[in-house]
This record gives sequence, structure tokens and C-alpha cells, in this order.
Amino acid sequence: MEWIDKWHLEYPDHSRTGGFSFASAFLDENDLAEDGSFNQRIYLLCPDVYRVITVYIGDDITKEDAIKVAENLVITENDTEIETAGMATWSEMVSPEELSSEGTLISVEDDKLPVYQIGEEFDMSAVGEDNHGNYLEADKISVCVDSVQVADDLQLLDQNRIPEEWKTTVEADGKIINNTLSYIKSGDGVNTLDKIVKTESVKQKLVYASVTYANKTDKEINHMPYLGSLMLMNHEDGMYRIYVPEEQSGNDYDSIIWDGAAKTAEMTYMSVTEDYGNGDNYISSLNPGESIQVNMAWIVNENDLDNMYLNLNGDGAAFEFSESMLDVGLVDIRQ
Repeated sequence: MEWIDKWHLEYPDHSRTGGFSFASAFLDENDLAEDGSFNQRIYLLCPDVYRVITVYIGDDITKEDAIKVAENLVITENDTEIETAGMATWSEMVSPEELSSEGTLISVEDDKLPVYQIGEEFDMSAVGEDNHGNYLEADKISVCVDSVQVADDLQLLDQNRIPEEWKTTVEADGKIINNTLSYIKSGDGVNTLDKIVKTESVKQKLVYASVTYANKTDKEINHMPYLGSLMLMNHEDGMYRIYVPEEQSGNDYDSIIWDGAAKTAEMTYMSVTEDYGNGDNYISSLNPGESIQVNMAWIVNENDLDNMYLNLNGDGAAFEFSESMLDVGLVDIRQ
């Protein structure tokens, strides 16, 4: 076998379809205790050389042969020093963080994500223009979710600003209509087609958030964009995990579709607008020491009210944990 790089030992002409492959990871101070079993690989703890050796085992190798190889490995040092700063660590390898099929981060440990409550103020960065029209980035913009209200109708909204797609979501009495959910069992596209296995009627609710932005810098900020992204997360066993209702699956279904207006992510309604840039969600001017309250709203399914979090950092992320989100944090607006 040969070292193909600093960390991987493999057969030079091997296509990774069987046999053995070896990789090492640096053992750092954040290492976690192993609490599960592995049926196609072996991890060898070597604390004397600050390494965990990973033995990847192909399906053509028996358990007995794999153990014999692992038991007879001998680690010898050479005279070459390597930089450990960029090495993969054991704590990273066994981290419970989860990636989606697209490679986005959808679960994190709760101590890695700042979470604020309604009424708590925190700082974030914002962009805009100075009085001369130059690009301006401000690091001391404070934000606070003052209140969150849930309603069965649209009466909390400025009736002149109701989104066009919401105008057909209310009945004659003004109440928001129910959402019909269809549970889909996917076909293979050749012999079977997708089919609806069951339907369900759920209530839809208006979620109305009042948010205050304050300029704590010594400069006026013009044309400052603001954005609230509504996220749905489960918080269990010390982990936050993002979920998308339409992508949920069960024993007899693979996805869910519906005919209602329920939608998370970017705010559909906003109370403060400016005809500027590529959208309306701009605060035209915010002087030093000045604050402004804006209102945001979404329509969601009633069964998602107890899983709502609000991302206000402006990056629009709602289906993954972005770097800025892990830095700035989220607001817990569960109802």
C-alpha cells in the first residue's frame, strides 16, 4: 500500500471497491466518546500518537479477517513533521451535525446556535448606503422581536398591503380557510406513478411579528434592507434540526403537497417598504440612535406553530444553518 496523501493509505491501483483503505484524523481536545457500533469500518484509538486510525472495510472482507488486520497494525514515526491545523479531527468526524442530501447543514448541537427569546435585544450587521451613496456596512445594528401574534384572519395587516396571493385565502366571514394536505407515495416513474394515499384538513394561521431595528452607530444608514426568514426546527436531545413540512415522510408516504397558502422562509408580508433595488423590503433611512418598528407576517399550518424560529440576520437562510446564522443566532417564536 502507499500513502496517497498525508492521511490516506491505499493500494496504488485500487478503485475502492473492496479490500482495505486506511485514514487518520487528529485527536483534539474536543473529541467525543464513541457510543455506537460500526459494521463496515474499525476505529483504532491511538492516544500516544494523538491519532484515531480509521480502517474502511469492503464487503468482500469477513469480520474475522478485518479484526486480524486491525490487531496487527504497527504505527511507526518518521522524521517529517506535518502541520496539524488543517487536519480532519476525530471530533469533527463523530459530530452529530447532519447534512441534507444537497450537502447543506440541517442539524447542529444547541450550544453552537445562539437562540434569543421574544423581547431580547441582540446585535447584527446590516448594509446600506451613506449620505453620498457609497456602500456602507454597519456592525452595530440592534434588533429585537417585540411581539408575535397568531390570528385566524388577516385583520392585523394593513389592508392596502395584503399580498395578492393571500386575498383568496379567506372565507366570507374573513377567516383563513383550511389547508388540504395530500400525502404522496412516490412511484418508480416506469411501472408505477405517484399516488395520493390520504388527505388531511388542517387550519392555517397568520403569524405576525413586530420587530424593532435600532442604529447604534454614529452614521446614518440609507436604503437598509431587512429580512425575516421563518424556520421550522425540532429541538430534541441537545440538537436543533431543521425540517421542511413538504419533505416529511412516513411509513406509507414519501412527501406532502397542499393547496393552501402556508409557506415559511422569506416573509410574505412587510409593513415598511421602499421602492429601491430589487425588492421592497428596505428601510429608507435610519439615523444614529434612531429605531424603527417593522411588521412581518406569514401564513403557516397550525401544527407548525410550536416549531417556529425567526432568522433576522438578512441572509435569507431558512432551510439550512448558514455561517452567519450560527454567529448571529435565531429568535425562538414558538407558540
